Amino acid sequence: MKHAILGFTRLLAFWLTPVLVLGFVPSIASADAVCAGAGCPGTVFPVGSPPFAVPFLAVPESLGQTALPPGVLVVAGDVLVYDDPGMTILGDILRFPNLGTGLAGFVILLSDPGDPNDTGLPPPSGFQPNTFSMTENAGGPTLYTAGPTGQVYNILSDSESVPDVPEPATFSLMMLGGLAGLIRLRRAKL
Repeated sequence: MKHAILGFTRLLAFWLTPVLVLGFVPSIASADAVCAGAGCPGTVFPVGSPPFAVPFLAVPESLGQTALPPGVLVVAGDVLVYDDPGMTILGDILRFPNLGTGLAGFVILLSDPGDPNDTGLPPPSGFQPNTFSMTENAGGPTLYTAGPTGQVYNILSDSESVPDVPEPATFSLMMLGGLAGLIRLRRAKL
């Protein structure tokens, strides 16, 4: 009996360890959308320059501007962030406002109206000529990677305002399954 329980716990540890380890890997390791062209909105200028020091520049919903690091200019344009995979419901616009030279020195996140933080979206005629479309990640941070430099922008939209809360039911179900397995092993040995 002792060997059966020991074998079962080793088997459980063998399968449970990778699951737990992978559960703690941050999901921000990959972007939700990558614009690979040289003229993508938000690409560091001159094109081909390395990304600036902020690895994931956080851009909150507000009419306030998020300034880029001093002396850094990026390609101007709009990143259209849709709420649905069919790209029919426009929810946000990550805007790199044109300074008149095709370049931008700051970024703004415009969003659909609905709560006090939302700023309102311009009509399609108000979009900048240089646009890129992507889908919002409703389950966590929405990341946009601009151009070949790989500069990443973290779009802090309203879908991320609800904090991630671990669900205790998952762990409870795992424990219940382990207990059922132990009971079954014990009965099989009797």
